[in-house]
Amino acid sequence: MKLTIPGRKEKFKTISKYIKKNSYLDSEDGGIPLLYSTRKNGDMSEEQHGEEDYKHAVSLKKALEGNFDNICIEVEVADEWVSLSVGFR
Repeated sequence: MKLTIPGRKEKFKTISKYIKKNSYLDSEDGGIPLLYSTRKNGDMSEEQHGEEDYKHAVSLKKALEGNFDNICIEVEVADEWVSLSVGFR
């Protein structure tokens, strides 16, 4: 069952709590869109992202899309970083 939450602010608070509870990604700035990133399993010397981090972000994206309506989620990779952004459609 998808959660329909009135108001953007309340929706993003709920999503933020969900991510904090279900993920090890770190919050970037607390703004909108929500930005999270990690290099926990990345190789900094080779500037290569960790496959575990990427799979975790993709899995989190699928879970969020399955639980919340009208959100747009992107997973990006840059060097050793894996990032996830959450916005509205």
